[in-house]
Amino acid sequence: MSLKKILELADTHGFFSPVKILGQDFVNSFRLGPTGELLAQNIQKEWIYSCVSSGLPDTVFQHHSPSSHLSTAQRLKGAFSSARSLMNGKVPFALIEVRGVEEGHKETTDDVIPRTRHPLHYAAFVNQKSGQQFFYRWQQHRHMWWRKFSMDPGRFSLVENKDCNVSQVDIRVKFPWGDFTVETVRNHGLDFFGSVENGDKNGFEVSDNRKKGLPYVVESSCTLEAAMLCYLCDGFSTSGKSQFTLHRRLAPYKVAIAASAEPTTH
Repeated sequence: MSLKKILELADTHGFFSPVKILGQDFVNSFRLGPTGELLAQNIQKEWIYSCVSSGLPDTVFQHHSPSSHLSTAQRLKGAFSSARSLMNGKVPFALIEVRGVEEGHKETTDDVIPRTRHPLHYAAFVNQKSGQQFFYRWQQHRHMWWRKFSMDPGRFSLVENKDCNVSQVDIRVKFPWGDFTVETVRNHGLDFFGSVENGDKNGFEVSDNRKKGLPYVVESSCTLEAAMLCYLCDGFSTSGKSQFTLHRRLAPYKVAIAASAEPTTH
């Protein structure tokens, strides 16, 4: 398996082509073609469905916050307030965002993942007693999601990231040319609100057994670009001719063959 051949085939079949800025040695963005747009839409749709149907928790709200320069807690403040009101001030519930754009740093970005990318962000707010258990259940749920659409599920693994200030697990995918992280799951607990001024923390308080307090937060994030590259590399095959084999729920185009029920004459 050659990454260069995969990128060439992805461009040929209209999935995407890497875009570099003149004088820079890293990929700045992916220019999506017609099939790439459909693949991205299918990945996003399956990601949303997975979050909503997981039952971890039962209630999930979608939102959009254009202020990317703020901390995650500050960006979620408005959406959190609305969701809390709809939930009568109680947890658990989750917030998801799919329309954001982020700029990664060259030194923290895998060489094959573009600097400009579209994150799929999930933040769950649960009570403090069940927070740790939720963190373990959610990382397993996300791990299984990546395996579900893979031609080789064994290439995905959960790896504890000890270089972070918070408890974090990375979902890694292994290929002959190297490994890269496709998703991170962070166990923030109450530290999620560290960037919030003390006077503003009341805006995040919820009811828990008739007591008010801050919720326990578990966060996960991946990007459409990483998911697209991952599944194209996963489905790349050179048996007979070079081609991509994608899961039917992700495939841009679907073909069905139906046999006629009418008798034929010879």
